[in-house]
Amino acid sequence: MRLICLDDDPRIEAALGRLLKRFRHAVDFHVSIASFKAALASDSPELVLLDLGLGRENGIDVIHWLSETHPGIPLVLLSGHGDDLLDTARRIARSTGIEVLGRSPSPGW
Repeated sequence: MRLICLDDDPRIEAALGRLLKRFRHAVDFHVSIASFKAALASDSPELVLLDLGLGRENGIDVIHWLSETHPGIPLVLLSGHGDDLLDTARRIARSTGIEVLGRSPSPGW
């Protein structure tokens, strides 16, 4: 399975990279929305892993952008900001037609 991950914490790349490699999944990591959008412009993955806390940028805005440009790609939501934010983001994504396959709190390094 080909995945793309948008998360501004490079430690997530190392941790997820090791895990996904064990299951033979290819994953393309991005720490900025600009590089994430550029990657999606050239190739569509089977799944997006999306961190909601992107520093100055906003994961909810990415959800809205995905609903307009890549509505068929399902999401797994990541956040270190707690279950309330994850639940809200899941509801927003689903209201825009995006399938949410899961949600996970990010580790609080």
